[in-house]
Parts: sequence; structure tokens; C-alpha cells
Amino acid sequence: QGPRSWPAASFCVFLLIMVFPYDPNQNMFVAGFTYTHTVVELCFQKLEFWMLLAVHLFAAILFKTGHLDAESHKHSILYLPWSLLGILVALTSFFIVFYTNYCFSRYLELYEYTRNMLAQLMEVTQELRFRMPIPFPEDDDKALPEHESKVRGARRAILRYLVASMYLFFFYMSGNDVSENEYQQLINQGLLYVEEKAWLENFPGHPHSIVLDFALQVASEALGPNRNRHIRAFSRIANFIRRSQVQIDDQIKMPMPFQIFHIVSLMLTINFTLWAYGMGMYQTSIATIIFFFTLLIFLGMKELSAALADPFGDDVVDFPLNAWLLVYWKDCHYFLEADAISLIQRPENFEGAEPLWVPLPGEEDEYDANSESTPFLGGTFYDPRRALTPAQGRIDSGVDLEAKTRMYARRRGAGAGAGGPEGAQAEQASSDSDD
Repeated sequence: QGPRSWPAASFCVFLLIMVFPYDPNQNMFVAGFTYTHTVVELCFQKLEFWMLLAVHLFAAILFKTGHLDAESHKHSILYLPWSLLGILVALTSFFIVFYTNYCFSRYLELYEYTRNMLAQLMEVTQELRFRMPIPFPEDDDKALPEHESKVRGARRAILRYLVASMYLFFFYMSGNDVSENEYQQLINQGLLYVEEKAWLENFPGHPHSIVLDFALQVASEALGPNRNRHIRAFSRIANFIRRSQVQIDDQIKMPMPFQIFHIVSLMLTINFTLWAYGMGMYQTSIATIIFFFTLLIFLGMKELSAALADPFGDDVVDFPLNAWLLVYWKDCHYFLEADAISLIQRPENFEGAEPLWVPLPGEEDEYDANSESTPFLGGTFYDPRRALTPAQGRIDSGVDLEAKTRMYARRRGAGAGAGGPEGAQAEQASSDSDD
């Protein structure tokens, strides 16, 4: 029957669409003061942001009420010379940029692994249609109802197990263990049966690995006598998916060394504390605004880096896994179930196939935009059946196609009838006279 439904919002609640679409040509002020799906929203959820802001406001109030007035003079023991903070600010800026760049590079690598793994679903669907085809209706010796039913069932089972393996893997990456609710969601969507779920719960290893093996076992049984010939294609795809899962798991389990994270956190803590105190020693309220945005930018970069380091979850920059899987799952399902056999040209009809139309060399961009002959490409294209003369190096529309056809027929006839050197000489003479 295929999938029972395609509800993107209700399926796998934790896999929400987190990547926020935006227009790069959007007004700078509108984009800059957006709140949702930004690091501003992340920072406002952090306790340290409000603690540091409270420290700054407390220092500013003490200074403006005269309790810290003496500390604003150079001879005070609590005076903060901003010139001495220059090197510390420079080091902090360098480390936070380095840390963010490393996390973003890691984010791109995980994106590539994930997308390449998902792309294997379309590839295996194509292999299923090619290596486990539904027979042509006129092939009476093969087009038996039970045979067609077995082929369709095997193809659906292989695709079902592959999609289930990916969902189980993403469940594992988000929480290490697949919960009862997550298993039930897969059952509701027809990706697992109750018996399979009960067996997987008692399996000591990773469920996504053994479900991937289920797909290979079904393929091996369904191929029958052609097993040795075709199983390599499915094994290659399954191994690629398995390697991608291992690479993603290894990448997540190997974050940036704690020592680097520690020194970045330490430098930010020292800078934030000194800035909170130092900017409070000004009479103008603009200092508070500057501290607020400075704290927001630096702390926002740190929180953004932490979110980029692990894109499997519910942060604002995490991968929209449910949307990606849903798109591939639907496309593969429709592609696998498409019955276009009657539209496919049979081998015995290949001889009457019409040639394709191609542009002249070097003239691909020279076309009439208003041409009605090629409504999709909008250009003037030429029939490749017209001969290509060596002298011009281009298509010559004046060549007699019928004469060329007779020439090729005489060549074949002379080669088959005469044979040996005489046949070759006759063919060469015929070619020279016609050319």
C-alpha cells in the first residue's frame, strides 16, 4: 500500500524544521532587528547574559550615585585603563572567530555526509526499477500476477527498511536510544511492523545497523538466480549508507578539544566581567547600550558555534531532518510505484526513433527568444542527420540524406559479400566515389 500518510508536522515531533528560510536581498534593518530564529533568541535564554547585564547595571548605578566616583580617576586602585585591555580583546576576538569557523566547517561536513546518505535513497530506487523490473505486459511467460506481486513486495520492503534505518539513525543521534514513542511513530507510518519493533528492542546493537542489513537480505532473496550479478549494486549503496552513518557518529563524538573550549570560555568570562565594570564608569547611558550589544554579539557567536557543532537536535540552526527525509521518501515512493511501462519504447521499435535536436557548435547562445520552434529552450536548433563536412567543420544542409543511406548500404553489402582484401577495396572505392 505504501506510506499511509505524509504529515510532515505530526511525524517525529522532535525533528522539526529548524532551518529558517530568508531572503539575502532583504532590507538590512529588517534583517538586523529580527528576533525569532536568531542568536538573539539564544542569548536571551542564557542565564549568564542576564547575570553580566546585571553586574554592569549595578556598577553603573554605584558610579552614578557617587559610590564609585573615585574609581574613575587614574590614581584609584580600581581604575580600569582601557588601553591595557587591547591585547586581551584582540586575543578574544581571534579565538572566538577561530572557534566559530571550526564549528561551521564541522557543520558543513555533517551536512555533506547527511545529504549524500539521503541521496542514496533515490539511487537505490533507480537500481530497484532496473534490476527488479516489473515485466512488460506482453511478456506472457513472465507477467504472472504472483510474480509481479513478489517483485513489487520485495522492492517496497527494501525501500521501507532503508528509510526506517535512516530514521532510526537520526533518532539515535538525537538521544542515543530509540524511545517507545519513536518506535510507535515508525509503526504508524508503516516503516516498521510490530513484530520487527519487538525484535529490535531486544537487539543488543544499534537498530539502524541491523535494519540496513534487513534490506540487503531481502534484495539477496528477491534477486534469486541473478543474485551474484546484481547484489553488488545494492551492497555498494548499503555500505555507503553505513559508512556515512559511522562518519556522522564519529564526527559528533569527536568535538573540539575541551582545552580550546575552556580557554575560549575563560577569555569571554574575563572580558565580559571587565567590560561590565569598565563601561559602568561612564556618565553617559550610551555605555550601557554599547555593553548590551557587545555582550550580545560575542555571546551570540559562542552560542551559535555550540549549535553548529551538533546539528542533530532542536536548535535554530539544526538540520530539518524530517523535511529532508519526507521529501526523499515521497519521491522514492512515487518513483518506485510509477507504472510507465506502456510509455517505454521497446527494443524492436528503436530503429524508428527520431534523432535528438542539437545546436550548432559555438552557437548555443545565439537564439531567437521569440522562436516558436523550441518553446522550452527558445533557440533555433538543427537536425544532426544533416552531414558534417570536414572542410567546413559544421553541418551542411545540402547533403542528400538518401544518397548517404544508399552509400552505407553498399558498404555493408560489399563487406559482407566480398570479404577479405577485395571487399575492403570495394568498400574504400565506394566510399571515395560517394564522398
